[in-house]
Amino acid sequence: MGLFGKKEKTEATARITDFFSEGDLAVIRTTIDPKIAEKVYKLEYRGVALDLLNAAKSQEKLLDKKELTSLLYASGCMTKIEPSLAPLLKLAIGKMQAFRKG
Repeated sequence: MGLFGKKEKTEATARITDFFSEGDLAVIRTTIDPKIAEKVYKLEYRGVALDLLNAAKSQEKLLDKKELTSLLYASGCMTKIEPSLAPLLKLAIGKMQAFRKG
């Protein structure tokens, strides 16, 4: 729009499969899902784990900038909470950061 008008928002849209492979998503689901059901994670970390799990389950959904930031945060937290997932999460975090920068 014009100089004094509202700026157009440019929303980043990507699918979770742009950052994780199908195999990685399967590993995430099989690792996190039972632990959430058994309430293994502390209450303050359960929401983060659930965010990552929901993203892994909805592979075809387009992520906007806010959802991408949430996924980036959840992935970063889960590297500390679930060390077995750290290698694949760190790779995806690098891809997400590169995508956000443009």
